[in-house]
Amino acid sequence: MGFVDAAKKAIFGSTKRTSSLMFSRGGSKTVTQDNALELSDVLTCVRVLAESVASLPLCVYEKTEAGGKKAYDLELYDLLRYEPNPEMTSYDLRLWMMIDALLRGNGCAQLIRDGAGKVVQIWPLYSSKLKAERSSSGEIVYNYPDKDKKDGVVYLQSNEVLLIRTFSSNELFSPSLITEAASMLSSTKGADDYTLEFFQNGTTLSGVIEFPTEMDEETFQRLKQDWSSTYTGEGNRHKTPILEGGAKFSPLVMNHTETQLLEARKYNRSQIAGLFRVPAHLINDLEKATFSNIEHQDLGFVKHTLRPWMCNWEQKLRQQLLTDEEKRKYYFKHNTNDLLRGDLESRFKAYSSGVQNGFLSPNDVRRKEDEPTYEGGDTYIANSTLRSVQVLTGAGTNELQAQAVLKSAEVIDEVVAKTYNDYPQAASNNAKRALKYKEENGSSCGTPVGWTRANQLASREALSRDTIARMASFKRHQQNKDVPYDEGCGGIMWDCWGGSSGIEWAIKKLKQIDSE
Repeated sequence: MGFVDAAKKAIFGSTKRTSSLMFSRGGSKTVTQDNALELSDVLTCVRVLAESVASLPLCVYEKTEAGGKKAYDLELYDLLRYEPNPEMTSYDLRLWMMIDALLRGNGCAQLIRDGAGKVVQIWPLYSSKLKAERSSSGEIVYNYPDKDKKDGVVYLQSNEVLLIRTFSSNELFSPSLITEAASMLSSTKGADDYTLEFFQNGTTLSGVIEFPTEMDEETFQRLKQDWSSTYTGEGNRHKTPILEGGAKFSPLVMNHTETQLLEARKYNRSQIAGLFRVPAHLINDLEKATFSNIEHQDLGFVKHTLRPWMCNWEQKLRQQLLTDEEKRKYYFKHNTNDLLRGDLESRFKAYSSGVQNGFLSPNDVRRKEDEPTYEGGDTYIANSTLRSVQVLTGAGTNELQAQAVLKSAEVIDEVVAKTYNDYPQAASNNAKRALKYKEENGSSCGTPVGWTRANQLASREALSRDTIARMASFKRHQQNKDVPYDEGCGGIMWDCWGGSSGIEWAIKKLKQIDSE
């Protein structure tokens, strides 16, 4: 017997008319494309997906022998990247179309072309108002309401409409995610309505009332009115009723585990996140999230959730916006670098590997970080010898120039191979202090690299230029250097790298080595 039935029977026995005293759950509303955003988890998922896709830089690239490059001179570049029409930004347009696609299955826009057939403006359309049919020749013809037209409709050819579909099917339009999952979402809406009603009514008593005999109609109506006005609603929670007429108070235990409100909400949230393929932590469900797995979940979000949408947009834009001749020369691509950048240390390690192995130049790295380039920064180097790739291949140099550069490379090799141990004794003492604390008290701070550096400094090992450069770069953590060992990791790791004396020495030493 359920809680509601047990409470009814305990209060009023088997009489039928007593049912009006209990607050029933009520029927759940059917969730449609128009009211789906009333569900907070649907709203969150739609925002996450729509805003993520809309915020990604979308550019036109030109195919060249040297690889792809941004087609700044093409009119479509500014149209897609910044301003598709005089009233909207690229973000505004794509946000509109993504929300429509997520809720109704289709994101639609009208392509305005000039006399030469070039797209000059893009305006969003309401997908719910756009209709389509095939003509006798097999061409797709669209119609859209337009009050300025004589018959109230404007007819659009297939090359005048940009249509982003959620699903690809035999139909001209995609079915809606909301419609396909209406049963599950309506169940969620019912649970939300019940939860809201539960807390609004607030009948949170510590027991139920039993009457020895059946009540007359007047007593029944008075109790019902008193119950509703005195013990339910905001401000009336946790009151104890006054009993009369032989009524008996029976203790009753009621908790959220029995009503399963929290469990139902968690399950529904998981179902909705799965429907939109949005990781749990992006809808503020951090129950199973850790610092170590959130970064991998973000990468999975880009690869498995955003990538299909990006592919959808890029291929549809190519199909609708480019002529046959332009399709052989240009293509569209989203820039996901910002989403895949990772943390600062990992990114800089990747840059270092790219520069040292010859597939990135220093200026390539600076461009990726939106920093100004410098003269000579476009030279590509090979491995740890730091020799010019052009020199090693002999490209563009005569024999005399090659000999001179190779001689310079030998000097560079000699400098790089040198090691140094003239760092101050204070740096060694700082490292020893950190190691001693870890030995006596234990510490989970830092990385193996940091503790290796402490051992090197403590035993006064000679350090290579690369190691000295790492010590110099550790100055970025100086804001945490004064944190006590037993209160955090900043102070102990600062000393592992030699402390202030060791890091200042490394900065000066690096300049000296490079000047040589």
